Amino acid sequence: MFEIDPGGMRTFSQEIEGGDSLIITRLQDVEPVLEFNKMLRAEGRSHYRGEDGTMWHYARVPLIFMEKWIREYGPEVVFGEDDDTIIKLIERDYPAFKCGEFNLA
Repeated sequence: MFEIDPGGMRTFSQEIEGGDSLIITRLQDVEPVLEFNKMLRAEGRSHYRGEDGTMWHYARVPLIFMEKWIREYGPEVVFGEDDDTIIKLIERDYPAFKCGEFNLA
């Protein structure tokens, strides 16, 4: 069985022989998100800086990575107010998720 979720996520499920196990695979083509981020970085500071200068558009993270990070670090880390873990992760391993050429970590 296969279905497409909002956001371009694809879910495949396969029942294992005997019917007592199920394998679920989730996939997403992240290339459109990475290309959009690249375009935003090329726009420069005018794009990612907020009107009053206090808010910055830091990153656009593909949904498949959000799910992975929630499983690995927990929702309180991914969505909590202490975002140091995720910012350091993006700076170190996923710079293509950034919308601007600046460092927060």
